[in-house]
Amino acid sequence: MFRVYPILFSTDAFLRSGPYARVVSMEPVEDTELPEYHLHKRSSTSHSSKVYKLVFDYKFEAIRRDDTTVNIRIDYTNLVPYWDDMTGKDSGKGKTSKRSRHEKRWWGSFPDWLTKLTRVRTSDEGKLPMSLHKRMLLYRKRASCARGNVRLQAGLDVTLDAKFDMNARWAYYAQGTIVPLKVEEIYTYFEMEPVAEAVIEVEGNAQMEYRMKNRIKIIDTLSYPGLAIKGIAAIGPTLDVYGEMRARATVAGKLKAGAKITFPKYEVYFPQIDEATKYQKFPKPAENKEEGSKGTDFQPILNAEVTASVGLDLLITPEVNLGIKVNSPGIKGDIVNAQIVGFVNNTFRFEVQGKASGGIGQTPAASYDIFIKYIYNFGVGGVATFKWLGSHALKPLQLWPGEGREKMLWEHHGVRIQGSSHRSLY
Repeated sequence: MFRVYPILFSTDAFLRSGPYARVVSMEPVEDTELPEYHLHKRSSTSHSSKVYKLVFDYKFEAIRRDDTTVNIRIDYTNLVPYWDDMTGKDSGKGKTSKRSRHEKRWWGSFPDWLTKLTRVRTSDEGKLPMSLHKRMLLYRKRASCARGNVRLQAGLDVTLDAKFDMNARWAYYAQGTIVPLKVEEIYTYFEMEPVAEAVIEVEGNAQMEYRMKNRIKIIDTLSYPGLAIKGIAAIGPTLDVYGEMRARATVAGKLKAGAKITFPKYEVYFPQIDEATKYQKFPKPAENKEEGSKGTDFQPILNAEVTASVGLDLLITPEVNLGIKVNSPGIKGDIVNAQIVGFVNNTFRFEVQGKASGGIGQTPAASYDIFIKYIYNFGVGGVATFKWLGSHALKPLQLWPGEGREKMLWEHHGVRIQGSSHRSLY
């Protein structure tokens, strides 16, 4: 056996489990053990060199070390100018020349990093749209019952047509030692400029009462390229979309409502110290950035024998999660687990009241009042947990308290005469 271990080596990209691995063993292989296609290829190309079997894993804790300190530094961003403007400078130990391309890194304190970053983030290069455009059935219910020779059927469908562009940029910096465990610096920049557009359709002929105990994830988590060193660190952005429905309704017909909101740019920093406050941006969107999507309407099917009542809230929340985890071989649990979450709450509220009227000598009629409202909000939150050092919450930021800003998408009052398509408005 040819012993070359313990040693670390750089892996090929196709392994996908991290850029480094530990050699377990490297042993020569006899030709009789090689597969047929391998032997044929070696013969056709006149290869006679020895073949070795390489066994590797990611158990870095099994590597014997002469020193007692294991350093770690993470510098990760999608701000394109970052690498030229923020890194490659002189070290704090007085190095007089710029470092090589492979040695580029940030040197300095968090306030210095903030000051430098203000020039880097003026460019829009590197923005990750983190978008979703999908039509999906959120809820479907069917029921039937027999009355004599007649079978009555009822059903209700709730459909969402969503288009979200979260437009996120970020920068993470962390440094310290794993052995001994010490987090020296960790700071973050997080930017979002979201655009949310959604159209909700409720259609059917049914009575329902429904309230979810918890919100549910309505799409599988969308992951985007990040940084992963198996067994040591993982950083990356993800997009989730959650849904929640609260309803007490008798519906006969079709309700459809949509809205689009374009938010300004939001910028937050961690840690939230005084020096970072002046750089933070959290403006409220202008009302001229609100618009109703085409097709906002209500097609009622009401008659004098039916009283329609609708109180229906549909809450759709896209969330961008930017997370970082740092582990140490031989230490149970995460050394650092930091999460920053940016979200847009989109609530569509349908309020319908339809009341039948009629009697002897009177034409049966149904009056109705319809309100379709859009309530939206944006917020950022998060937490950073350091093993043995406790948790540090990111002070939550939200544009408006409670549900958010309300916009009336559609309002209508009318009377429908039974047996006639005529509607009188008042």
